[in-house]
Amino acid sequence: MSILLAERFSDAFREELRAARLPFVYLPNPPKAELLQAVADVRILVVKSKPRVDRKLIEAAPHLVGVIRGGSGLEHIDQQALKKRSIRLIGTPQGNCDAVGEQAVGMLLNLFQKLNQADHQVRQFIWNRKENTGIELMNRTVGIIGYGHTGQAFARRLSGFGCKILAWDKYRFDYSDNWAQAAPLVQIQQEADVISLHLPLTEETRAYADTAFFHSFAKPFWLLNLSRGEQVVMPALIEALQSGRVLGAALDVFENEDFSQLTEAQRYEIFALSRMENVLLTPHTGGLTIESAARIEQHVLQAIHEMLGGGS
Repeated sequence: MSILLAERFSDAFREELRAARLPFVYLPNPPKAELLQAVADVRILVVKSKPRVDRKLIEAAPHLVGVIRGGSGLEHIDQQALKKRSIRLIGTPQGNCDAVGEQAVGMLLNLFQKLNQADHQVRQFIWNRKENTGIELMNRTVGIIGYGHTGQAFARRLSGFGCKILAWDKYRFDYSDNWAQAAPLVQIQQEADVISLHLPLTEETRAYADTAFFHSFAKPFWLLNLSRGEQVVMPALIEALQSGRVLGAALDVFENEDFSQLTEAQRYEIFALSRMENVLLTPHTGGLTIESAARIEQHVLQAIHEMLGGGS
């Protein structure tokens, strides 16, 4: 066996593998015990977001030469264990970054124009124009923290709205472009009206937006998080919303995204946020579009050819 697809992939993608005469086994979302057995003869493991590629799984795959991650985010993959075996890792964050950028803009405009609130009222035969007066994005300053694929995609889509876009990325240099101006974090903290997080989940970024974070800004701001839920400390955000330090929030990601397994504290946090009209909540749909799914599969196919020495 050469390739194991350990998550769901389309019929069209699998047909492309067959047409290229690439041998593969398709096990969409297998139980861990079955996956541990299946990787014994695998050269390339392809996953998306669910299977944890941990040390135990890597040790069970003696012939493994590469892991391909369909989509963005590598926190469920033990990169150190891969490095010890010189196993190559390829991510495909470029596949769904445009979809994330579009949803981020949509969520921001929804908050600014109070679209959810207005829609809810009209459905109840309430006509209240004044209460639903919005604000404009034009001439406001948007701070993007983390300027990788999704941060850049968000900036590109914001560029036509007449706002000032500042970006800060700790691991990049000279990254000003046609859409955003690279800026130190302290400048963003002084000037931003909107903050959008586009960070990978690491030990350094876990609990990134805590109480000190919310107190570090010179003026109240709007918060977007389409990155990872573990990066925002929910009690700190709720307090910031209640105090007015945060004017509104759009959250697409949560610390625990299995809502059947929420702790009491997590359930309370979701309940508290859901009662606020200035909060927009979505079930990690950023990046989830028909087009992005097809694009991710094409990037995965290219990565497979690259790993097998067939070019792109």
